[in-house]
Amino acid sequence: MPTTVSGTALSVQSATGDQVLGTDAASKALTSALATFGKQPADLQVAQAYDPTSTIDVTVLGFRVSGVPVTKLEPAVLQTWLFAGATGVTTKQTTISGLQVTEVTYGGDTSVSYVVVRKDAVLVIQSGSAAIATATIAALP
Repeated sequence: MPTTVSGTALSVQSATGDQVLGTDAASKALTSALATFGKQPADLQVAQAYDPTSTIDVTVLGFRVSGVPVTKLEPAVLQTWLFAGATGVTTKQTTISGLQVTEVTYGGDTSVSYVVVRKDAVLVIQSGSAAIATATIAALP
């Protein structure tokens, strides 16, 4: 997880899926996807980085499951957490700061989600600013 973006310090928190997944549709869908991997919510590691001062518009979510390759986890995060493929949601592949990125757009003035695979984790960078998202991706360790 990045700890600084564009000179702004980010706070980082982490938890397991059983601590953060709820009864909303995205949580239920992700729990179901975990079951197809033979995993439970407690097996999911989730991290969040954000600017507590709101100086910059960015939130980074990280998803990792021991024993599940990112090639399987990334599509699960896209389909369950980000609802990629739902009506009105568009995705496209692009390259930012030398990394392959899936850009997920929900239309209107909402933030865009940029999905990046980094080592053994799937990272979701959410921002209404393409420049801040690019700086965040460049700041990934």
